[in-house]
Amino acid sequence: MKWLSFIKDLIIVSFVSLWLTTKISQSFAYWWIAAAVTGFLMLPDFIVLLRTRATTKTEACDDGSSHTTSPNDTAATRDLTAYTLPDRLASMIDDVILPTGTQYEISHGPWQAVVTEQGATLRRLRYQGDDVIKTFDADQAPIASQGQQLLPWPNRIRDGHYSFNGVDQQLAISEVDRNNAIHGLAAWVPWSLVEHSESSVTQEVRIMSQPGWPGTIDVWLTHSLDDHGLTVTVKARNVGATEVPFGYAAHPYFCLGGSIDEWQVEAPFASWLQVDDRLLPVQMRDMDEVHTLNGQPVNGRTFDTAYTLDGGKSVGEPAWRVKVTAGQRSHELWGDSTMGWVQIYTPDDRLSLAVEPMTCGPNAFNEGPTHNDVIRLASGDEVVLTWGIC
Repeated sequence: MKWLSFIKDLIIVSFVSLWLTTKISQSFAYWWIAAAVTGFLMLPDFIVLLRTRATTKTEACDDGSSHTTSPNDTAATRDLTAYTLPDRLASMIDDVILPTGTQYEISHGPWQAVVTEQGATLRRLRYQGDDVIKTFDADQAPIASQGQQLLPWPNRIRDGHYSFNGVDQQLAISEVDRNNAIHGLAAWVPWSLVEHSESSVTQEVRIMSQPGWPGTIDVWLTHSLDDHGLTVTVKARNVGATEVPFGYAAHPYFCLGGSIDEWQVEAPFASWLQVDDRLLPVQMRDMDEVHTLNGQPVNGRTFDTAYTLDGGKSVGEPAWRVKVTAGQRSHELWGDSTMGWVQIYTPDDRLSLAVEPMTCGPNAFNEGPTHNDVIRLASGDEVVLTWGIC
């Protein structure tokens, strides 16, 4: 391998020396100058190569392979040399990009969080060393939208089709089994870092005009920790010339230990959305015993249900709270008045519970029971949304 490396370097240096000589003299006649320069530059490497050749030998390993040793090698050194990755390969492994990109760690007091470059995803949230939300490892990708930011629409759009300002739009189908477009355009793309401090991180993304999406928006998203817990602030601005519809949701899964069947959920829900077998809106319904969550255990009930909320009119401060309790552990998810919906989802393993703050319900870009909560952003308009976990 050392001879091969030497020959490779010799070819490179020869080529560069010859090119420089020809460039300067404007003639190939002075090739001997290039040869002299090459010899001078390669002489130290040639001497080292000869010395290495003279002082090393090859020994057979028990597995039939071989390794090179020198007379001064100890047994421990020989073992390490035989099985250590080449420096170049080790360097390549160190440079491998994680599935969700750069990991931004923030902390404050008993709170710690990790936010990823991809999708500004909340990968981890811990309080006093215990996970508050369902997490995934740094070398993994999120499953079932865990921790992701869902914009410029949350939930589903029927057949990926809608009409806005008299123009038909067709999005790509991203939920193939139900033939819907689901959860927006920003969850799987890299977000740029704006600012990263000990207790907060701000990222931004630009969503450009594309099939099914007529305009251009900039979005800034900040995860911040303080004594009370996590606050997420989202600001979206229409930087294009075309008016666009807009909606937002987040997708954290509470993970407090044990089965959710023993957990209690207290929520100020006002109504729930009846859906069809594609989880698309049919009609709004009054609260009933099956869908009410006022502190009683989940008790085997299955949800993938959107609710409207009774809340105040404050912007930037909690207008409503959903409290989840598992034994001695209890945490709340809150939203300001811009977040008028919550989706409750029970995964099949029943070890976590998704509580998703949303600005609008499913299929909101189309006419129907959820359409009135679509945010319209004219050119230059912006909206600020806030939610958190405490």
